[in-house]
Amino acid sequence: QADKATGHNYRTDRVLNADEQAPHPNVEFINTAGRGYWELAEERIAEVVTRKVRDDQVRCMEVILTASPEFFERDENGRAVNMADSQWAKDQVDFLKKTFGEKNVLSCTLHQDEKSPHFHAVIVPITEDGRLSAKDLFNPKTLTSYQSQYAESMQVHGLERGVEHSQAKHQDMKRMYAQQAESSAEVRAQLGPASVYQDVEVKRPSVREALNLPAWEAKTTAQVNEQARAQVEAANQRAKKATDLAQENAAAKEQVRVLQKQLETVEALKEKNYEGMKQAQGELKRAEQEKIRLAIDLVQGKVAPASLLQMGAEQREKDRLETKRVFEVHLVKGDYSDFQTYVGGIRKQGFKFRNSTPDNPNQVEHPTGSAFTYAEIRPNGRKMGEQLEEQLQARQERAEKLALEAKQAEIRKVEQARQQVATKELSLMDRAFKIYRWKVSSEALTACLIVPEDIADKVAESLRIGGRSYAASLGVQGEPSRGDSMKVVYVKYEPGFAHQIGGHFDKVRRSGGQVYEHAGSQSRREQFEVKPQAQPIRQREQGPSKGFEIGG
Repeated sequence: QADKATGHNYRTDRVLNADEQAPHPNVEFINTAGRGYWELAEERIAEVVTRKVRDDQVRCMEVILTASPEFFERDENGRAVNMADSQWAKDQVDFLKKTFGEKNVLSCTLHQDEKSPHFHAVIVPITEDGRLSAKDLFNPKTLTSYQSQYAESMQVHGLERGVEHSQAKHQDMKRMYAQQAESSAEVRAQLGPASVYQDVEVKRPSVREALNLPAWEAKTTAQVNEQARAQVEAANQRAKKATDLAQENAAAKEQVRVLQKQLETVEALKEKNYEGMKQAQGELKRAEQEKIRLAIDLVQGKVAPASLLQMGAEQREKDRLETKRVFEVHLVKGDYSDFQTYVGGIRKQGFKFRNSTPDNPNQVEHPTGSAFTYAEIRPNGRKMGEQLEEQLQARQERAEKLALEAKQAEIRKVEQARQQVATKELSLMDRAFKIYRWKVSSEALTACLIVPEDIADKVAESLRIGGRSYAASLGVQGEPSRGDSMKVVYVKYEPGFAHQIGGHFDKVRRSGGQVYEHAGSQSRREQFEVKPQAQPIRQREQGPSKGFEIGG
């Protein structure tokens, strides 16, 4: 589930209801490297939680923060404006950090490619006393409290809390979309075909109409008013009918309230669009008149007005600054691997590139038609080649760092697993010593060898060296057989044999076996390997060892 949430929130997985052509980007405020939620949660838990974490314990919780659709300011197409730099967005992040603890908030992602902007936040449920407990932090009582606290923090934006103790139930997205489709089909069946609100098309005046512009204006305005009035009236009638149908169901009263608010928003947008359309039509008419007058002046040999030249220069400078900004943003955030793919990303944003010539040195063309040389753009005031090389080097270093961190994490995981095995094997060794009455003095050293079955007897025999070392394979009653084609050999030996036994351990490892030692035994062995103790020369005795009092 953590991987699915990561894929959904960072759009590495396909999201059916997301608009791939959304004008404003999704923004991550905390986990800017886009790391997986599970990995981040494990790291945070390891920092704080001291108790053992069960495999089935919840590592992280996801919460969603948003507001009703009518809260968000929208453009002429009904799309919400960019909220990434708004105070509302900053307050969402501040609320999460204050409520759950800054370091427990792993991710906070603003989605702007759906109907209304909203945040997905991922929280590690760590209590104030350092326990991992989703049950304590996320239950009906705490959720009600969080919603009230959130409402208080959002009052500055004019937002109110939803209905407390509402009987509404949460539904997953797929089921909600299915129900929306089903409800829409039922309403469509009763309301009939929907009429789509259409922009009013205003055609340019013909040459004949241009000779009498006041008459053309009056005629066009009347047509616009009539078409807009008819569309608004039809929308009002359908909205009223939909409201009446919804009110017939007592359980849908809350939905009626929301629909009414949405209707008010739509009506306001329509009115705003209509006023904007009238203004645009007037500007178009004036522009057409100015265009005709300028064309006549140029044909008659007159010089272009200074005001027009000034306007062109100002527009070109505006386009140059925007081109420079696009180059700089793509340099940092774009997906590219060399200069050609970098240019390809800029080209996708509507810019054109060409080779410079003596007649036309311009190499970059803005979507408006303004053209520039690279020297005119000069992103960040530096050469493009230098910056591309720096960015690619930095990206490679980040990738190598992430790879190294992943490798180190894997090594730690393997080592933890090895330590768990070692702890178990050494515990069995200590039990075996007691069961078989191996008397291990305070000076003696011990080790547990896990070796292939076919060489276990040979290994044990090689480590039976008079009174200096003894080895044997011992079983512990009640413990299941290994079942891995390996066999255990326990060893105890005098300190004076430490400088030699290391070679035996190396042979065990080369044969595919493992060597486990208590920390104290390993530390002392390593010390004696560096500085061996003086021991009297003895010849190896034949037969069983007598120096370690086996069984006695």
